[in-house]
Formats: sequence, C-alpha cells, structure tokens
Amino acid sequence: MRLERLSVSQPTTTFPLEHLLAHAVRCWDAEVESSRQLATRMALLLPTCIGLLGAGFFRLGWIAELDLPWGSEWIVRVFVLGALALIARSFWILLTVRRRSRRMRSPTRELRGASTRSPDPDIDTEAALAAIYADTARAASSLTRENDVLRSRLDRAQAVLLMALVFLLSALGCYSLMAGSAQGG
Repeated sequence: MRLERLSVSQPTTTFPLEHLLAHAVRCWDAEVESSRQLATRMALLLPTCIGLLGAGFFRLGWIAELDLPWGSEWIVRVFVLGALALIARSFWILLTVRRRSRRMRSPTRELRGASTRSPDPDIDTEAALAAIYADTARAASSLTRENDVLRSRLDRAQAVLLMALVFLLSALGCYSLMAGSAQGG
C-alpha cells in the first residue's frame, strides 16, 4: 500500500481585506495582552528570587550553628546549599536574554512599516489595506514568537524555584527529624 502526500488546497472563499485587517489587529491586541501578563509574572519572579537569595546568603551563618549529629548536619547543609544554587539558577534563567539576530526585527518596528510609507495618490485602497494587513500580521506573529520565548523562560524559572522549595522543605524536614531524634535519644 502506497501513501500519497496530501496537498492542502487554498480556501475557495476570500475574505474582504477589512475583515482580515480586523483579525490581524485582534491578534496583535491579544499578543500585547499576553505580553503584559508575562511582564507581570516576571515582575513577581525576579523580586522573589532576589529576596530568597538575599535571605539565604545573609542568613547562611545559622547552618554553622546546627546542633545535630555530624552526618545529619551535612545532609541539612547540602539541602540548603542546593536550594540556594537552584534559586541562583532560576535568577540566571530570568536574567538571560538572547540577542536578536540582525534579520529579526522588533514587532513594533513591523507595525511602523506602514506608517513610514509616503501616501501615494496612485495606489488603490485594496493595495494599501493589503500592505497594512501584511505588516500587522507580521508584527503579531513576531510578538507571538517573543512571547513564546519569554513564556518558556518563565516556566523554566518557576520549575527551578519549585525544586528549590522542595530542597528547602527537605532540609527543614531533615532538621526536624534529626533534632527530634537527637533530643529524644
């Protein structure tokens, strides 16, 4: 049995350019809103990382004062230092920004393409709408790619912070168990 490649046919109906332009504007607006939400997430994660790192590094002295049996003291220390390393990793993920390639333009620059063109009295309305639609659709697509990259970074940073929380809770659990057994025994 031989599989044949399916070809995608062009839609038989055409939409007026006004509808396509309105759709492209809605896509742009949706991506701008998504961008705002991602900026809010970033604004919450960065201070959280900074606060946890500051509290961890400036309060690190309490680890030296642990009154636990020798082996269990090191288990708690490893968990706490591992949590600090994970928090630092999360902070690094949030701060790293890839440089744009020279070919990739910013989304707002894509939108400015239509406004920088000089009005031509000989051009018809359909061609002008088509150019504006193309610029708006390109800008929305570019912003979608940028939002996807930022969303991926934020998701990774949150996952690493969750692992740090697991390490901190493990350290606290070990400390509670070991301190209780040291006092009880």
